[in-house]
Amino acid sequence: MENDFLGEEFKREKLKIFTPEKIQELMEDLGIVGLGGATCPTHIKLEGKLKTIIINGVECEPYLNADNRVMIENTNEILEGIKILMKIFEMEEGIIGIEANKEKAIEKMGEAVKEDPRIRVEKLSTMYPQGGEKQLIKALLKKEIKSFPREIGAITLNVGTILAIYRGVTYGTPIVERIVTVSGEGIKNPKNLSIPIGTPIEDILNYVGLKEDIVDKIIAYGPMMGHEIGEIGSTSKGMNGILALGKEKSPPKLPCIRCGRCVDICPMGLLPLEYDRLAKKREVSSDGKRIFSVFLHKMWQL
Repeated sequence: MENDFLGEEFKREKLKIFTPEKIQELMEDLGIVGLGGATCPTHIKLEGKLKTIIINGVECEPYLNADNRVMIENTNEILEGIKILMKIFEMEEGIIGIEANKEKAIEKMGEAVKEDPRIRVEKLSTMYPQGGEKQLIKALLKKEIKSFPREIGAITLNVGTILAIYRGVTYGTPIVERIVTVSGEGIKNPKNLSIPIGTPIEDILNYVGLKEDIVDKIIAYGPMMGHEIGEIGSTSKGMNGILALGKEKSPPKLPCIRCGRCVDICPMGLLPLEYDRLAKKREVSSDGKRIFSVFLHKMWQL
């Protein structure tokens, strides 16, 4: 793939026949994936008999504000995207889950859906990891799943993904850009930016300004699930945040006394103390299979 530097927008031919199969084909052709961070291909999620669509507007990680702005500024497009999927896949209900601290988004989305009794907005507790798929389904449907939401006839999609679906179906537009939160103590002018996929991180940081004297680390995504990137690399479809964290935000590393509290509060029922032990002993291969096996073993027991 080579850049022609013309900046011309590509658009696929609009659909003339609207069937689940045609929508799946369109999603795959346009490269539409989950924009909440996981980047699961959307055409794969749109399989099976679906009766409930859950829209993830939680965005529970600190600092991140991209989904919140999408709901506030693209309210009607999100609603139309939900309606398109509900009609084509013959779904019965739509639920938009939003954390309580996003009052403006709750207000705007609630006003938009009030004329359609099939779709409702649910205000959720502000806590991490409320936006996790399993946690979201449990909070909204009071059900627990062991594998994928389709086992209970549901599908979960991020609000940014719904916006991309609407634009893809309506205009034939692929994912060429996304909203990214650029924030943290080390950023002079924190912003939510619409950034073309593949933009160099260095260019973005130069645009918002970097307080190099107080920056401890620069990470992609959120502070909980993200990873350190420095100023190299470029944006991807799933990159919803670029954070420059200050030195005071990195807590000192204290020894694990194996009190077990992390096990009690882990929302996934995992064994964080085992990860800590294995990591310190470096009992993990270069691709992380040993530590990941602990995760798989615990998940298999659920």
